[in-house]
Amino acid sequence: MIFKNILSRPVASTNSATQIPCYCVTHAEPLVPKRFFTDIIALGDYGQDLPLHIAKIDEFWHEARPVAFSSAGCFAIPKIVQTSSKSPVIGLCSYRKILLPKAYGPDDPHSFLVEIKHDCVTNLSLSDTLPADSEQELFVTRPITFPNGIIDQYARAHILQDLLNFTALSVDLGVLTPEQAKDFLLCPLFIPGGCDFGFYPKDWLVDRQSQLELIGSAFIWQYRERLLGYDKFQVRALSFLTERLGSYFVLTELMKRYQWNPIFHLTSEFGSGAQLNSGLEHMGPIPPEIFGRMHVFVESYDSYTGGLAD
Repeated sequence: MIFKNILSRPVASTNSATQIPCYCVTHAEPLVPKRFFTDIIALGDYGQDLPLHIAKIDEFWHEARPVAFSSAGCFAIPKIVQTSSKSPVIGLCSYRKILLPKAYGPDDPHSFLVEIKHDCVTNLSLSDTLPADSEQELFVTRPITFPNGIIDQYARAHILQDLLNFTALSVDLGVLTPEQAKDFLLCPLFIPGGCDFGFYPKDWLVDRQSQLELIGSAFIWQYRERLLGYDKFQVRALSFLTERLGSYFVLTELMKRYQWNPIFHLTSEFGSGAQLNSGLEHMGPIPPEIFGRMHVFVESYDSYTGGLAD
């Protein structure tokens, strides 16, 4: 089990030491209780006196936050952990979302997240230790399926041109090969949170966030004015895009570790969808304990709606 009883230890003290840093990336006072993270990466007007405010780490992403949103904080991870953390594993959570190994609130099997109230997790906190097994360094959100691929889902929910431009930049900048770009667009599996939410090997996370930042900065330079013309939901395009490519990074890492080689391919002409030739239901040989449940803190159930630009 990758995180044996990862969040099941009662809180002994608010100053209890932890070997695993978990950074909460947030634009406001977190709804996630402080015992679930070790540090805050603060964005925007919030927490300007905190040591890890984005303005103190990377001025470009501080100024770009109106179009970068939480991605700005995640892009700061390489600079933060390379100088301040010796842990081989790094955790990330957000303003109101945490990852837990099972559902601690009403569990809708058709939803990728679980709504939770604070009194549901009063005896839970961040684990102090991780198993030493290097093959069990990843703990991420349970995958969901997009039967017609990332490209079809993105076109339905967002602005397809953004995905196509972002993917083209990933190839131009050498992050993806053309074949990998095709696999990415056709991938019918999606891990909510991508590289921005969960626990990851430090060196792997530094490399992946650095790649996402490279593409993200180029995307902002070229398309900032277009993004600023979007509504309060679609203006978060960069976060939507990095989450999807981050998901692809996680999936390919898991496939490599567990020697799983599914094939994504077009079912007919371009844009019609994708088909996974193996293992949709059981994720092939990938152990189920790799995957947890995303939880969002709410005041009342059935009240959560996706965040808008603040």
